Amino acid sequence: MIIQIIDAPHGDSLMARTRVINIILLALFGLSLALFNIQEKLLIKAMKKNEAAEQTDDEIAQRVKLTRYFVENITNSATGRVYWEHIKTSYRKGGFIFIHMRNDSCIVIPERVFTSESEAACVVEFIHAQIAQRKQQTGQTPENR
Repeated sequence: MIIQIIDAPHGDSLMARTRVINIILLALFGLSLALFNIQEKLLIKAMKKNEAAEQTDDEIAQRVKLTRYFVENITNSATGRVYWEHIKTSYRKGGFIFIHMRNDSCIVIPERVFTSESEAACVVEFIHAQIAQRKQQTGQTPENR
């Protein structure tokens, strides 16, 4: 596209009109990239601004309860249970523990809620053990998921 813009002759020919269209398309592409970048920066700024208030607000606070039978997500307005059979995978990344369910939803536990690194590691081991145990009980392997 850029080569067409540079090499195209000037005038009323088809190549000249194609050159103008290419210039317009290139400008619109650049503008869309700039707008996406601005939108991302505004979202990050809003998240950082609201982070402290959201962490201290009891109305939106969530508790996660892990038992041998299920994972329970508790809020002031609702409680949801997901049995280990319906958990797809779990991993630890970037200071968070992610628990992915088969319906593609996710429970995220920040590691800052634990008193120590070893406590977070024990929770991750417990989660992995429960997932492995349920897969073994149901005879589920990666091939027949």
